[in-house]
Amino acid sequence: TNHGQGGERRSTPSRGAAGVMERLKPYSYHPDKSDPVAYLRSVDQMAKEKEVLVQTTLLLQEDIKQCYRREGTNHGQACRELVQKYRDLISSPSFGGPTKSPKPGGSEEE
Repeated sequence: TNHGQGGERRSTPSRGAAGVMERLKPYSYHPDKSDPVAYLRSVDQMAKEKEVLVQTTLLLQEDIKQCYRREGTNHGQACRELVQKYRDLISSPSFGGPTKSPKPGGSEEE
């Protein structure tokens, strides 16, 4: 069997979703509300980062679907890396949106 040209099976994302995912870093939501322009820019930037995260998730879902179809009964082993990247992405703190860390004593200040 020739696996050199055209016969190779890949379990890497076909559209570069993994590359985008590696560049994404969790954002912190601490806008300075005393400057309205800076505040709106930070909110806008956060929305853009969230959209990139959502689109990356959709690309990974498509890559996983294609991998499952391509690999058939061997999908558990062949697609494991993609599934792990997807799980890591959707379980990251930045995927669920901004979170505030509770203050000592149990109260949150805004």
